[in-house]
Amino acid sequence: MDSEQTNTPWEVDDARAAAPPTAPLHPDSLELVARAAELGVADLEGLTIEEVREVELRELVLKGAPAAVAEVRDAEVPTAAGPVPVRIYVPAGEPLAAVLYVHGGGWASGSIELSDPDCRELASRAGVTVVSVEYRLAPGHPFPAGIEDCYAALRWVAARRDELAPGGGLAVAGSSAGANLAAAAALMARDRGELAIDLQVLLSPVLDLGFDSGSYREAAGAVWFEPADMRALAADYLGATTVEAAGAYAAPARAEDLSGLPPALIVSAEHDILRDEAELYGKRLREAGVSARVVRFPGVLHGFYEYRAVFAAAELAWETVATDIRGAFS
Repeated sequence: MDSEQTNTPWEVDDARAAAPPTAPLHPDSLELVARAAELGVADLEGLTIEEVREVELRELVLKGAPAAVAEVRDAEVPTAAGPVPVRIYVPAGEPLAAVLYVHGGGWASGSIELSDPDCRELASRAGVTVVSVEYRLAPGHPFPAGIEDCYAALRWVAARRDELAPGGGLAVAGSSAGANLAAAAALMARDRGELAIDLQVLLSPVLDLGFDSGSYREAAGAVWFEPADMRALAADYLGATTVEAAGAYAAPARAEDLSGLPPALIVSAEHDILRDEAELYGKRLREAGVSARVVRFPGVLHGFYEYRAVFAAAELAWETVATDIRGAFS
C-alpha cells in the first residue's frame, strides 16, 4: 500500500454533493487494478455467471487478514420462496446492535464467503452482531427476489434482536448493489410499518439506475468499474421489468418521499461512477428531515474499503463506519 499521497476523507455537505473530483487516482487504486489483473479477476468477459462467481473468490487475498470475532455460525431464514442462508458474526463483549449486512456484486455475484472478511471487520470494530444474508441472485432470480429475501432476513433479525444483541439496536448495511438492497429494505420497513431500523450504512451505494449523473458522464474510475458494467448488471437485475415499473425498491433515489427513514451514514469513493447518486441521496435525506452523514474518500475506486490488503484508506473507512455505529448505539 502506497501512503505517500495522503488524501484525507471529508464530509460532504449539501453545497459540495456531487462535486467533481479534487484528487487524482491514488497509487493504491492503480495497485488494485494491477493486482486484480494478476489474479485474473479484472476482466471476466466471456465467462458464465457461474464461472464469475467462482473466479471472484480469488479476491479474498486482497481483503487482508480476517479480524477476530467471538463466534461465527450459519443459520437459515424461512421464506415463502424457500430458506435463505445467513451467517452470524458475534463480537467479543456485549453487542451494541444487530446489523443485517448485504453483500455487493451487482445483484448477480458476491456471496457470504466473499464478504466474510468485511463482516468480521464490521463485527470486530463496531462491536455489533452482524448477520450476512445470501439472497437470491440475478439473472436467475431478478427483481424483486433479492430485496424480498433481504427484507425477510431483516424481519428475522429484528425478531431475534434480544438473542443477537440483547438490549441493542437494529441496523442495516450494505456495499454497492448490497447497499441498494439495504436502502430499499429501509424504505420497505418504513412503508410496511412492521419494524423500526435505527441506522442505515450505505457503502458506495447504487441508488438511481439513471446512468446520467456527472460521475457517470466523466466515467469516474472507469479503470475499475465502467458505466457499461452498471447498465448490464442493472438490466440483468431488473429482468423483464423496467426501473420505472419497479420503482423505489429497485432504485431508492426514485422514492418521492424520503421522510421517516432511519439516520444514514453514506460512504462515497471519489473515482466511482456511483459517487454522485450516493452523495445526492444524502442531500435528499437531509432535505426530508433525516439525519444523514456522507463521507467522501478522495483518490479511491469503487469498493475500496473491501480491499484492506491494498488500500490504506480501507482501514479508515471501516473505522469511520464503526465510529458512527458505536456513536449511534453506545
